[in-house]
Amino acid sequence: EKFRDYMMVPFAVLEKSGWQLAYDEARVGSSSKFGHLVDYMATSDGKAFKLSAVERLLACKSVVPNGDGDAEVPITDHHGIKATFTLTELSQDPKWYSGGSDVSNDQDAQIKAWLQSRARWRELHPKTKATSGQQYLVVLGSAAGFPTVRAYAAAKEAAEVVGEIPSGKLATAFEHRGDFIRVQWEHIQGWVGVKNCKVAPVAAPAGPGNAGRPSGPNLQHQKPAPTTKAKENASADIKAQSLKSLPPP
Repeated sequence: EKFRDYMMVPFAVLEKSGWQLAYDEARVGSSSKFGHLVDYMATSDGKAFKLSAVERLLACKSVVPNGDGDAEVPITDHHGIKATFTLTELSQDPKWYSGGSDVSNDQDAQIKAWLQSRARWRELHPKTKATSGQQYLVVLGSAAGFPTVRAYAAAKEAAEVVGEIPSGKLATAFEHRGDFIRVQWEHIQGWVGVKNCKVAPVAAPAGPGNAGRPSGPNLQHQKPAPTTKAKENASADIKAQSLKSLPPP
């Protein structure tokens, strides 16, 4: 019973979609060496594509008693089915021989589809600015030694690349998620790997929640930015050491 249900799935899908079988076993006979019709043709419009003739081409030998047709020289396990359709009704529809359906309708549909696609893209790629939460500065540098750092549309390497930022550039960071940080550099905003960032030991730009805060948090495998300044020369030394470890811009 399960096998029967499995075999009937295509017919249920065709029926649900409004398609019709062009012929049945009563009209053409079996097409399998096991004595059943298993090769079908279906049309979406029985009037536009009207079956005018169907013929079975013997190509196999039946393995069941009282088979309804055997080929003299079997070459496969199925008979061929040759179907001929009359397209008289179809040829009376102008859109089939005058370049397709109405152009204006096609253009409207294309514009609507494009607008919907753009709306979906904008939902996945919001152009949000760092206007809330803690902001801090990071110096970008490829951990693998490449001249640029890739910025992704989402916090994963399989995401779309939205741009590449030259190593050694200072960027504003405003969100940390797993192994990625969301940064803004010039017109590029995206997610970069934590391994490609070093917290810059300088004050972040003025912004909500940033008053009196250090540059940024402690990133993975990196020392935290200093929270106090005992002496001005100590801060300068920390900055010099951080920048010295980066590849040349």
